[in-house]
This record gives sequence, structure tokens and C-alpha cells, in this order.
Amino acid sequence: MVVPVHFAFRGEPGLVGFVLSALAAGLLLGGGRFAALGHRIPHRRWFLAGLVLVATGVVLIAVLGPTWSVFLGAAVIGLGGGCMNAVIGLAFVENVLDAQRGRVLGAQNALMTLVPAGGIGLASVLIELGGLPLATAVLAGLWILAALATLLSPRLRGLGDPGAHPSPRRRRPDGAGAHPSPSPTTAPGRSDR
Repeated sequence: MVVPVHFAFRGEPGLVGFVLSALAAGLLLGGGRFAALGHRIPHRRWFLAGLVLVATGVVLIAVLGPTWSVFLGAAVIGLGGGCMNAVIGLAFVENVLDAQRGRVLGAQNALMTLVPAGGIGLASVLIELGGLPLATAVLAGLWILAALATLLSPRLRGLGDPGAHPSPRRRRPDGAGAHPSPSPTTAPGRSDR
């Protein structure tokens, strides 16, 4: 909401497409870097780097400086988002029980639908009440607070470390309780108990 209004106020509404292209290019580069190098660097570092890059990009856009700075901010957001999205996907698979994946994905998709609408509504009200600088400052501040809360999360400390959190317990097909997933060193039908 903020970027289209910014360019509309400047009489350059056609530049919004280039901002989206810069964001997409950053996402491709970030995701590609993770695909190529993800196994060499701990997931926690990828996530932290992505979080810092996205926060930096948000600040670059929030300044609403020259056109090149908005393009750069969008590309930096994309680069960080590409790293974070891959790690979040892996963390989801590693930490959510098979039986709960549908509910968790449903909740995630509902939030992913609600948050942009809420952000656009908030930005609209802030632009109307105090102008574009107020809207960008508030939205950037909210994003930075969310990033700081994420950095302080205890779950982040063990991100990507299989020993940091116990692996999710799986339900037996007959539904008779839970048992740990078999380890690769345990022969089928045998248990380490």
C-alpha cells in the first residue's frame, strides 16, 4: 500500500511494477543461494541473515528516498525473504506432527490471508490520518518489533539443530499411541528400548 501511494504522489505510478520485479529477483536469488549453500551453513544463520536483510530492506523502503533506494530495499527484502522462506519450510516439516499438519497449514493460510488485508487497512488509515511518512514509520516499526521478538524466541536457538528439540512423535498406523520415528540405525521391527 505504501509503495504504490508513494509513487502515485510522485506522479510515477508505473514504477511499482519495477519494485515488484526487484522483490521477485531478490526472492529468486535468496532461494537459489539457500538451495546451493543451505547444507553448508546452519539453518539458524540463514534465518538470522534473512531476518536482518528483510529488516534492512524495510528500513530502506520506509525512508521513501530516491527511486533507486526503494528498488534496492525491495531487492534486499526479497533476498532475505528467499533465505527465510526456505528455512521456515524446513522447520515446519521437522517440527509439526504429521497428524497436525493440516490444522497448522490451515491456521497459517488463514493468517497469511488476514495479515496483508490488515496491513493494507492499517496503512490506509495511517495515510489518511497522518500522511505517508507516518504510515511508513509505523509499519516499519511494527516489522522491526516482530523481528526483535523473533530473535528473542527460545525456539530460534535450536533452529536446524536436530538435538535441540525432541523430534515430533508419530502415531502408529493402528492409532494405538505414539512411538518415536525409527532411527536409520534401528532395524525394522526392532526397538532400542
